[in-house]
Amino acid sequence: FNATANMGGFPSGQVTVSVDATSSNGRVHVLDVVPPRIDVTLETRREKEVPVKVGLIGSPQQGFTATNPSSAPSSVTVSGPESLVALVDSVAAEVILTGERADISEDRVELKPRDVRGGEISRVTVNPTTARVNVSIEQREFTRTYVVSPTISGVPAPGYNVAGVNVDPPIVSISGTHDVLQST
Repeated sequence: FNATANMGGFPSGQVTVSVDATSSNGRVHVLDVVPPRIDVTLETRREKEVPVKVGLIGSPQQGFTATNPSSAPSSVTVSGPESLVALVDSVAAEVILTGERADISEDRVELKPRDVRGGEISRVTVNPTTARVNVSIEQREFTRTYVVSPTISGVPAPGYNVAGVNVDPPIVSISGTHDVLQST
């Protein structure tokens, strides 16, 4: 079955249109259409250019940080019903950073229309639909490992000798910025 509603020639706003139904099988005839009419809201089609905002999901591996997120293109066109396009503030290109330690470069990141609060807007078209996203991952915290070598000073009481020194833990790891670790 095919159901159609001709909306040609109507102005913007709420209109009621008739529904026509036909059968693709010549032996079947349509006797009745329910509902025979439907209410439709018609709006002017609008388009506008909005920025692409790179959304970072998760965190890189400990000691690393994400910097300089960028996208190509940096702006796109959204189009659709005027009332919905008016709500679109930007499009989001989201990349997952969880556990990353190296720069990220993704060619086909889907673009999602968002309102001013970050809520997703549906029923609008984004052109182009994807973007290339680059995110630099930089190591900000470093770790150095040291063997614990105690300096023994002083002299045991008369009649006693130092038989041995046990160190626990024998190795320690220190984390910090490169500058701090250089000074240790």
